[in-house]
Amino acid sequence: MYCCIAECCNTSKNNSKGVKFYYFANNSTHMSWLRDKRIKWINAVVKHTKHPNKWFPSKNTTICSAHFIGNKKSENPLHPSYVPTIFPGEENIKNLDQKIERFERHQHRMQRAGSVKEEKSCKKFRPENIF
Repeated sequence: MYCCIAECCNTSKNNSKGVKFYYFANNSTHMSWLRDKRIKWINAVVKHTKHPNKWFPSKNTTICSAHFIGNKKSENPLHPSYVPTIFPGEENIKNLDQKIERFERHQHRMQRAGSVKEEKSCKKFRPENIF
């Protein structure tokens, strides 16, 4: 397997340590979230391929994990590594760290909000709250 990103030398043959390869979602999928994910990946990747004006992923097109934050893709659409964002020639490491921190803060707020909702709903059913 070869990474579709120009200037990326990762292949399955050179056994790059810790590098995984991911296929683009199938074009004929009937699941809207997979179509959306495919479109996001294409939009992120197209300008970093060898022939951006002619490029379109085939069923065998892969991208390596080196282009995802944390060296792996996420299935969570809110996570910064849901879409590849690390490309050769772009100085975006600081920005990537900020994206992860922002995502983690969001997740923490959502967890706190969930526990607050649970607390409020539990109070309604306690016997001391009835009278």
